[in-house]
Amino acid sequence: MKVYRPEINQVRRYWEEHPLLSYEFPEIGTKAFFDYLDRVKRLDIERFAMSYWRFDEFAGKKVLDVGCGPGWVTVNYALAKADVTAIDLSRKAVDLTKEHLALKGLAATVEEGDAEDLKFPDNSFDL
Repeated sequence: MKVYRPEINQVRRYWEEHPLLSYEFPEIGTKAFFDYLDRVKRLDIERFAMSYWRFDEFAGKKVLDVGCGPGWVTVNYALAKADVTAIDLSRKAVDLTKEHLALKGLAATVEEGDAEDLKFPDNSFDL
């Protein structure tokens, strides 16, 4: 049985054209979009995983968010005072994460990157 495996550029193009929640909320990148993202993630999607994320336990620690999408995890660790680095395959996700951080008055390192080819040395992050 042959398994279909898309090329990395196909995956990148898909996420450039269809950022997370772009089907559910048409105004991507607006304050209303980020408010919706937080509400959906906190109340619906992640409500059972909030204890897993343990945001407050990583204050002052180095956190890597791989595949950051529009930055919900990045923002929540930054709110908890973690030193966050976020990467995503798509430029659109990087831009959305930067907009999300700016809207909240937060800072993190956000850049394009491939989860299958990370440039960081081993043991660079606490999480």
